Amino acid sequence: MIEKFGPINIFEDASHFLIRIHADNRDRAKKIPGRKWDGLRKLWVCPKTMPSYQALINEFKQDADTFAIDKPDQKANNKVPPRPQTQNQYSSSFNGDFYDEEYVSSSRPNNGVNIQREMSAIRGLIEGLKSHAFGQQNSLEEIQQSQQRSEDILTENLKPAKVVKTRSVIPKELKLSRKKDISLLENTIFAIACNLAGNERDFMDVIGSEGLLTLPQTFITSTHERLKKHLEECFCDSQPFPGFYYLLKHLKDEELIFNSRDDNVRVLDSLHMLNNHRNKIAHPEAGVSDEENWSRTIIYTLTLALIWPRISVSENGD
Repeated sequence: MIEKFGPINIFEDASHFLIRIHADNRDRAKKIPGRKWDGLRKLWVCPKTMPSYQALINEFKQDADTFAIDKPDQKANNKVPPRPQTQNQYSSSFNGDFYDEEYVSSSRPNNGVNIQREMSAIRGLIEGLKSHAFGQQNSLEEIQQSQQRSEDILTENLKPAKVVKTRSVIPKELKLSRKKDISLLENTIFAIACNLAGNERDFMDVIGSEGLLTLPQTFITSTHERLKKHLEECFCDSQPFPGFYYLLKHLKDEELIFNSRDDNVRVLDSLHMLNNHRNKIAHPEAGVSDEENWSRTIIYTLTLALIWPRISVSENGD
């Protein structure tokens, strides 16, 4: 008999069958054809088709705590709605602009056009992050409290020697020529990212303990590799892919991540953007400044935090 790690609830909304199941039982949800992970609701979304309906009965009917779905209307299912065409600044993500690890950026033609498009996307992202992270008009005291919460979690999971203490007072002016000010900014960004990601422990595991600003190349390359492993474990049955691009292509082709139409955070586009920043850091062009590397690591960290709730399968399955 299959071990149950928590309640299993099978139900439906107006457009999908829904599976709420413990994360350690997620392999059972993956047996349902067409299933996608909805990270915001922390459940699996399945199309209302006869194959999905029959698979749900076969897999969950006997031991589900709740099984409340009706047989789909086959006439309605015979009408396949066109896939919505989403227009945004990343709509060309899959045409090769976001090359994989082995591709060197300096060899790509029309680099100026790509840079302009990328910088436009970055400006839009920064504005969105400002609205999201600071829209609540957080006080200095609240930011410092979040720093302390993040530091407490790091202290619990990492060796004490790797924990960087934060200041109790943020100075009026940061001088990035001083190591202590770089460390302060590093910890503040880390605290904001952790808050944005919901202070989830698996997010902390992925971003690790490497210096976000003190060791930007090590930080991004190591974090990116852990992110790849996380995605493979959650959505691909731990199947390893030769590169991040091919992993994202698989996620897109199989439609494994659910994005509602009213969600303005596009997960796959954001993941391609992370891959692009990783490649820019891993294959730097001559004369790249510290400020550019810092900007890339900050954008990388906050973008990952922004999409994290949508790609994280929580431990308790709630």
